[in-house]
Amino acid sequence: MDVPHIETRWDIRQRRHALSVNLYPHPATLSKVFVEMVKKWGWTSFTIIYEDADGLIRLNELLKMYEPKTNTITIRQLDPESTDHRETLRIIKKSGEENFVLDCSIDHLYEILTQAQQVGLMSDEHSYIITSLDFHTLDLETFQHGGSNITGVRLISPEDALVTSTVSQWVEWIHGIDEEGEVEVEPETLRVSNNIC
Repeated sequence: MDVPHIETRWDIRQRRHALSVNLYPHPATLSKVFVEMVKKWGWTSFTIIYEDADGLIRLNELLKMYEPKTNTITIRQLDPESTDHRETLRIIKKSGEENFVLDCSIDHLYEILTQAQQVGLMSDEHSYIITSLDFHTLDLETFQHGGSNITGVRLISPEDALVTSTVSQWVEWIHGIDEEGEVEVEPETLRVSNNIC
């Protein structure tokens, strides 16, 4: 008997098997989206700020853009042993770079953006591409007056009728099994890892 295997998260070892399917976008495909954004905006230099080695794998297509005479790419890793990244961000600020691709966990993203703001990397001269597919779940009101362009990619549209209908059905289903009947699920807060399945 064959049992299908379905994954809904990023997996570095994505391989095609007859009974295995991964619903998460392939890293090379997603990386090409970021390449197209960089090209569209005409960035000739940018800094990739990443949290772990997986981030570099996810952004491989961006790394291939490097050409010493036309495209300058700087790579900075955030200290995985610390939650205070201000020193790394200060070094980045001193470089004078204005364009950034930020690859980090959604759980750390808000704090990293806050620290970037604290060191002066959130002015109208600064642009960010955020690689987390759950970026839309953050409340970015804190950063709206700094003038920086903060852009991400979203696979689901919270306004879509199918999404709102599905969330409503989930809430109704959960109310049927949840004694307290309290569920905080809204289309705007759905994370990709929850939504793909």
